[in-house]
Amino acid sequence: MVKVEPYRKRNKAIICFNCSGFYHSARTCHMKPRCIKCNGEHATRDCIIIEKIAEPTCINCVEKGHLVVWKGRIALPIITKPTVRQTRKTYAQAAAGQKKKKRSKKRKQKN
Repeated sequence: MVKVEPYRKRNKAIICFNCSGFYHSARTCHMKPRCIKCNGEHATRDCIIIEKIAEPTCINCVEKGHLVVWKGRIALPIITKPTVRQTRKTYAQAAAGQKKKKRSKKRKQKN
């Protein structure tokens, strides 16, 4: 018998292991790499600091005592649900809006 469980979203933001930013992953990151040990512009795996840091400093919140990737940190953003549901356009509505803009630009150019 197979049991189906509902998907459980994470309530805290994900951390990019490339730039140490929030809300995206290293796979989709287009920013320069940032080292979590020394805040240099290189990947953490390429850092010259090999030994464990006695008093680490977070490169995002600049507090001493933890690194960016520590899950218990207070400054880790918590994802909240919006209180009001936002109405979004369907693809057809957005495409129709683009056509109207192009037509109005062409009319302005003719005048």
